[in-house]
Amino acid sequence: MLGSCNKDHAVKEPLNISSASLIELFELPNQKEAHNAFTDLVHFQDQFYICFRSSDKHVNGEDGVIKVYAASKSLFFNEILKFTVNGVDLRDPKFTIVDDKLHLYIHGTVFENGTAIGFKDYLSTFDEGTWSDLSEVYLRDVDQTYNEAWPWKVTYHNGSFFTVGYNQGVFSIYSSIDGVNFSEQLDLLPFIDYRPASEAIIKIVDNTYYLVSRVYQENAIILSSNDPLDSWQYLDDIPLKTFGGPEVEIFNNNNFLLSGRKNLDDGTQKLIISSYNLSESKFDELLVLPGEKDLGYPGMVLIDSNKLYVSYYSSDSGITTVKFAAISIETD
Repeated sequence: MLGSCNKDHAVKEPLNISSASLIELFELPNQKEAHNAFTDLVHFQDQFYICFRSSDKHVNGEDGVIKVYAASKSLFFNEILKFTVNGVDLRDPKFTIVDDKLHLYIHGTVFENGTAIGFKDYLSTFDEGTWSDLSEVYLRDVDQTYNEAWPWKVTYHNGSFFTVGYNQGVFSIYSSIDGVNFSEQLDLLPFIDYRPASEAIIKIVDNTYYLVSRVYQENAIILSSNDPLDSWQYLDDIPLKTFGGPEVEIFNNNNFLLSGRKNLDDGTQKLIISSYNLSESKFDELLVLPGEKDLGYPGMVLIDSNKLYVSYYSSDSGITTVKFAAISIETD
């Protein structure tokens, strides 16, 4: 039986993670497109929701559409809705719990003759059993056509929204009061020695902000801050080179559960579940999930401190499909 879950608040128990084991793994049903990828997962109001992009290719193919699947405790997933925007390649959908509402943020890229010419971002809100139509999200001045940066995932805390937006030469904190109109608040590049960082996630533990980010051709990094709009402190490298599609859950206020694509020196990839102990600056690889080739971009939900649920994608049988994994977390 599933227990209570809150993705923004850690469970306070005097435990450390010792190992993880795979309990169950299955593909979502009715994935007819050739490339189903870039997932996220949330547990909200006693339902699991998975979102992902469907297209014919990873990139430079048909414009991506975003699908949302839902399941109750039975874990029988069914598609419940699909989002499309004419002329925009949608990808990287991400959930954010906002009090008693669920936000779904979707990134979009506009292409012209196979070349990306601009970013657009969108929001649908699930409220009282109904999903809204997509509305545009702004990371730009009103007189601009396209957003100036690519927001990876939005974090909601104490009535404010935060995200890290990245682009060529851009790696900055953006904030918003309404979750729609974001403005650049702080350039993060000076705090990371101008490393080529991209996808980043912000998590909050006891009013301390932590940022975990992918860095191209280098190890992932962790930063911390007491005021995310003012300054950040470098904490540590994580030995995950070009950490693809990072996802983070908080365990026991002192540990991060990390998931994403690990790129190996021989050119192969694997999707890992790992832990990072904040007080000891200790990294441990816990589990490798099945999959080969093009894979990763997971979503994670931790329930009752010992049940981890993960969505991800991999290309194993001629097509690229989205998987759902149930994992047992052991502690000492």
